[in-house]
Amino acid sequence: AKSNQALGSMTSLAATAWGGELRQLLRRILTPPPLNLPAELILMLDWQTLIGLSSALVLSFFTPGESISDCFTRMFALGNLSSVTHPNPSSPSDWMVLPFFIILCLSTAVALASWSFLVANQHHGPVQELLEPIMTWTSLPIFGFYNALSEEIDFRVLLFSALMGSDLSLQSFVSAASLSSVLFAGFHYLGGFPYGIIGFLMVLVWSLALSLVTWMTSGFLLAYLAHVLADVVIGVLVILAKNRKDRKDL
Repeated sequence: AKSNQALGSMTSLAATAWGGELRQLLRRILTPPPLNLPAELILMLDWQTLIGLSSALVLSFFTPGESISDCFTRMFALGNLSSVTHPNPSSPSDWMVLPFFIILCLSTAVALASWSFLVANQHHGPVQELLEPIMTWTSLPIFGFYNALSEEIDFRVLLFSALMGSDLSLQSFVSAASLSSVLFAGFHYLGGFPYGIIGFLMVLVWSLALSLVTWMTSGFLLAYLAHVLADVVIGVLVILAKNRKDRKDL
C-alpha cells in the first residue's frame, strides 16, 4: 500500500512538473519573443531589402508580350471602384466588395487592439522604440498615409501584381497572394506590429485579405485605405503605450 501511495505521489509530481513545462512551452510559443533587434535594422529591412526584393521580382516577372508601360499601368491601377459605387445586380462579386472591405477594416482595428492589450501587454518591441520619439497626434495621419503607401507599393503594387502578371485566374491569385503574404508576414515576425508567432499569423491572414480585395477590384486603392486605417490604429496604440510608460515613470 505504501509503495502504491509513493508511486501515486511520484506520478502526481511528474504530471505537475510536465504540466508546468507544457505551460511554459505554450507561453513561449504564443507570446511575443523578447526581441532586441535595433530599430535601425528594422528600418533597413523595411526599406532597402523590401524595395530591392520587389524591384527584382518586378523585373523577373514581366508578362511576355506586355510592354513595360502597360505592365506599370496595370500594377499601379487604383482599381475598378464601380463595383463599390454602382454594383452590378447580376454580379455577386460586385456586391461582395463593399461588405468585405467594411468587415476587413473593422476586424483589423479590433485585432490590432486585442494583440496590443491582451497579448503584448502594450510592449510593442522595436516598432515602439522606433516610433515613440516621433509619434504624436499631429504626426499620426502623416505616418498612416505614408507608411501604408510605401508598404502597399512594395507588396501589392510591385510584388503581388508582378507575380500575378496579366493572368487574373484564381490559380494565379492563390500563388501570388500566398508568396507575397508569407514574405510580408515574415518581416513582421522579425519585429513589426504585431510580431512573434501570433503576429506572423495575424499579418498573414490580413495580407491575404488585402490581396483579395486588390484582386477583386483590379487595383490597390481599397487595400491602401485599409492599410492606412491599420497604421493609424498602430500609431494610436503606440501613443497609448508611451503615455502609460510616462505615467509609471512619474
